[in-house]
Parts: sequence; C-alpha cells; structure tokens
Amino acid sequence: MADITQQFFQAVASGTRFQEAFNLLNGMDMFGMLRALNALDAPMLRELRLRQPQFGNWGGPNIARMNFAMDVVQTRTVPAPPAGLPADQVTAANTFLAATAAGGLTRHEGVVAIESWTARYKQGDQSVDNRFLYPAAVPYLALEQKGMIAMRSLDVGCYGGKLANVHGLAVHCTAGGVGPSAYGVAQNRCVPTWNDNGASAHFAISGDGTVVQFIPTSHVAFAQGAGNPFWISVEIDNDGIATMTLPQLSAVKQLFAWVCRSFAVPRSLATGHICKVESWDRITRSVCNFSNAFVSESRGETIGSHGLSCHRWLDFGGGRACPGAGILSQLPSIANPLMVC
Repeated sequence: MADITQQFFQAVASGTRFQEAFNLLNGMDMFGMLRALNALDAPMLRELRLRQPQFGNWGGPNIARMNFAMDVVQTRTVPAPPAGLPADQVTAANTFLAATAAGGLTRHEGVVAIESWTARYKQGDQSVDNRFLYPAAVPYLALEQKGMIAMRSLDVGCYGGKLANVHGLAVHCTAGGVGPSAYGVAQNRCVPTWNDNGASAHFAISGDGTVVQFIPTSHVAFAQGAGNPFWISVEIDNDGIATMTLPQLSAVKQLFAWVCRSFAVPRSLATGHICKVESWDRITRSVCNFSNAFVSESRGETIGSHGLSCHRWLDFGGGRACPGAGILSQLPSIANPLMVC
C-alpha cells in the first residue's frame, strides 16, 4: 500500500490522531479513500465516523466527500452524491463496489498480518499471536529514525502465495556496506529495491543484529528463484565479501533455530550446489565437507534438501555469488549450534 494509506491506518489505530487521519484521507483520490476505509475493521470505521463532527468546521466540502465514501463502504450502495461532487468520483464508487463484489479488492493475508502486528508493536505491545511471525523480530513498518520519513510500504506484488512446505532458511546479502541501522537497511536497501524489481525476503538483519520481518513465513517471498516455494529467506546487510558481524551471526543463529523448531527443519547444512565455477565450488565443497553435508550438481537435489542454504545454491539464474565467500564460510557455525565462529 502507498505510504499515505499506511499512515492513515496508523493514525486511526492510535485512537487519538483523528485530525491527522482525516487530513490523510482527504489527500486520497476517491478510489483510494474507499479502499482505505474498506480496510478498517467495523469498530474502527464506526469510531472514525463518530469523530467526524469534531472537524465539521475544518474541511468544508471535503467532509461531505468523506461522508459519501463512508456511506458507500458501510451500506455497500452508492447514495445520492453531495452537491458539487464530480461525476468521476461517483463512477469510482460504482467501480469500487463492483470490484469488492467480485472479490477483486481482498487484501493479502500477509499484508494484513504485518500491518496488524505493526499497530500493536507501535502501541507498546510486542507480543506475537501469529506463529508465522518471529517473536524476536521487529515488523518493518514499525521502524523509525529521528528526522527521517515514515517507513515506506512493500508493494503487495512482493508477497507471494502460501508457503506450505518449508525446507529451511536461505541466507542472502544486500551487497552494500554494513549499516548499523535497521531503519536504513529496510528503507534504503530492501523495500525500494524490491518494489522496483518485484523481489522480497522474509527477513533482514542489520549490522547491529536487529532482525526485521517483512513477510510472514506463511507466504512466499521472491528471493531465490525456483527455491521460493520451499525456503524462508533472510538478507544480511553485508557487502558480499566480508563475514557477518558478530551481532548478525548471533541473530541469524537464533533465527535459524526458530525456523527449525517451527517447521521441523533439521539443524544442519543443506545440500550445496556445484555450479562449475571453480572459486565458488571450492568453498562450497569445503564448508559442506566440514559439516558432513552433501554437494550436488542437481538443481532438484539442492532445492529439495533441508536445513540451512543460501541464494547461490538455490537460484540458478544469473550466477550471482550471493551471499559471498565470507558469509558462506560461516554457514557451518550457523547450522551447528555448538560451533564457535
């Protein structure tokens, strides 16, 4: 969803920032306004409407426009429009009702889960009531940094269908210099890049070891090509050459342990892919031999294996050496909880 819509949800959920909510609502076109109102649960929508008279002297004709939109959402009909409402806005209301009747505006479950978690988190409730959300993570939409703009939203197209058969955790890297700020990693490296190219990952870990969650592990993230339907993904903020920082290493060990417990994944290294690039294959063989793990030239065998894997072993398009030699050398210490890096 657009940033203005996410800000509107947060303002309404706060229970206090209703003037801000009306300002944001007024900044949307009619179709966007209808979608935003439709996404509120019934009690929130009723509360918003009850608060509206407080601002009756603010907005003039804008109030009539908002009341029209609320009528459409609450009654599922298009009422007589207020005087002066442009005809295209009435058309937008009819289009909206036709789309909702056809199921065309059903919100993605993953988006709803992250937004709901964010609303609770920002109000001080850091509990997790969904087994597909990592309790030690921060929902990306809750990240803030003083003097910086609100976190932008991940496009709904970056959320895939159900992830029904989890084989393990795949490690990736951002290919940028290590940044200590989780906000900076999410806002500047992950979300804009993914929105541009349709990619995504379930998690990211900043240089200080903060784990950020973008997509519930109930749904596919578009991180590792043919491996997407089977693997949970984590981006390490790393230049693709160096090893992880110690906070990152500790964080990814704990994340992998949670994946293993939650999805009955073995705490071991998955099958390494031999891609016939000598520099890469040499280190793949080395870490797999050290961990008593198999290697294979078969794409089906590497994708079908279970445990801890990485981008290069699961995604065969383009030959990207992600997550890089430094992180690859640390995979055995992640897979083996008794090993010290």
